[in-house]
Amino acid sequence: DFRPAVETFAVEMEEEARRLTGALAEVLGDNSDVWDRFFDDPFVQMKICRYPGLESADAGVSGVGAHSDSGFLSMLVQDDAGG
Repeated sequence: DFRPAVETFAVEMEEEARRLTGALAEVLGDNSDVWDRFFDDPFVQMKICRYPGLESADAGVSGVGAHSDSGFLSMLVQDDAGG
């Protein structure tokens, strides 16, 4: 079933985001938990979309349209097509 797989993926990505946030803090010279207080109750969003391959995209049209990412961190899964 698709829903349980997506829910598991979302939990795993939130855990990875927390690890990455800690690593960013360390690189900046702080303790890994310095920002934890800002993420006690995080607003987590996940968007599933498929970008068309360049060979199938209309000229001048690509992606999911104009938008801005909200929040602190955006993570994208990259496939073999690049881009």
